[in-house]
Amino acid sequence: MGLKGKALWLGRLAGSVLLVGLMPGFAGLWSAQARARASWSRSVAGTQAQILRVPVRSFTVENANMAEALLALRSSDVDHIIIGFERMPHLPGEKGGPISVALTGGTVGQIVQRLCEADPRYEYEVLEGAMVVVRPQNATTDPSDLLNLEIQTYTIDAKVGAGEAIEHVWEDAPELRSLLRRKLEERAKRTGESSGFPGSIMSGNMPPPRFTLHLHNVTVRQILDAISLKSVDMFRQGPDYGPNGMPLKMAPTGWEYDFTVDPNAPNGLGGYPKWTPF
Repeated sequence: MGLKGKALWLGRLAGSVLLVGLMPGFAGLWSAQARARASWSRSVAGTQAQILRVPVRSFTVENANMAEALLALRSSDVDHIIIGFERMPHLPGEKGGPISVALTGGTVGQIVQRLCEADPRYEYEVLEGAMVVVRPQNATTDPSDLLNLEIQTYTIDAKVGAGEAIEHVWEDAPELRSLLRRKLEERAKRTGESSGFPGSIMSGNMPPPRFTLHLHNVTVRQILDAISLKSVDMFRQGPDYGPNGMPLKMAPTGWEYDFTVDPNAPNGLGGYPKWTPF
């Protein structure tokens, strides 16, 4: 990955979509996939452990929260360390932590395990040996978690980057889009006030290749995972540079989901969800 490609990736981290949130207690609106998972993936073996063995020459964070610590890990090797991250729901200004970890000559697996031990509210999982997902304990069985909303059909086929696909998941996942808009309309009827869905901030000037993904009977969480894993596959294929020396592909893209709790959110639904590249 050339310097230009890395710069574009770093610039993309600034992009975000800020949407209306959900109140606790939407258990009847969707069904979560009830999969029991261990706190840490110590038993992951074979190809599943590939990313856990990626070496990290030096890693140090002091009084950081989990988001800051994972971003430091991700930034140490954006081509090979891909992370999906769901933050703990939090109040505005509440960051979590503090986490202090220092390790020289370690691996991704050692670092992620130490981070989860430092903040035991989190667990982690490895996907296809290529990606680490860090999330709150029991998040996958929480019926109030938007990421557990089931989507019958998700399709994207356009010249967009994985980052744009992540930012626009609320538009491209029909059941998620319908849920958000329905709650917005319900609040508007109750209060006579209305609010909208701001668009994302786009960055970078390198035209992306065509991004195609067709999924059926998945959760929002699985869509985000699939987008990131697709970006890994695209990064592994084809040449790095074109005849003119310009980079042809960007670093793989992870994802982050952040829910800020606010009972007085403009739509009265309890807070703000945000999907961004990581």
